[in-house]
Amino acid sequence: MTKDKEHSISRHLLDSEASELNVAQLPNSEKELGGFPSRLQQVVGERSVRSFASDCGMSDTVVRQYLSGKSEPTRPAIIAIARVSGCSIDWLMTGEGKMRRGEAAPEPPCGEKPQRYTIDASPDLMAQVQERLSACIAKYGVALPVEKTINLTVTSVRIFDGNYKDLEFREKVMDSVIDNLVRLALPEK
Repeated sequence: MTKDKEHSISRHLLDSEASELNVAQLPNSEKELGGFPSRLQQVVGERSVRSFASDCGMSDTVVRQYLSGKSEPTRPAIIAIARVSGCSIDWLMTGEGKMRRGEAAPEPPCGEKPQRYTIDASPDLMAQVQERLSACIAKYGVALPVEKTINLTVTSVRIFDGNYKDLEFREKVMDSVIDNLVRLALPEK
């Protein structure tokens, strides 16, 4: 495949994801669904913060800061919380979609279209994509707007989730595909 053809395909994927995932049209989950601290409290439940934090590999002080809203969790912290609690990363981060991995998605109200921006991917794939995406963005030395970063994450996860039966091949192409997507999202000079 030529570089121009590869560029064209990557641009099409990014543009189609951008049109499907217009972040400006997403509901304001912090107001409508409660913020991260309330979702974390729901996940911790009746357990002691110390016990939950220990299971997540964190200090109870850090978890208390998340619960009070004084601190935002890092990507590794979100992944650890999702793994320990069994909740979906999507729900934990946004309050939208299925709370627990494996649950059936709630039916939309009668007459409404289902939301298309819910990602149901394994925490490991999400972590892998986000790690490589962060490294790639850092390589170019730019700060992308949150909307573009979300679009890049969703696009990358959708490309790699289930489309590659040969995981070894997926590993080989992931950096290249993510690099192409990031270059397409960079501000034009």
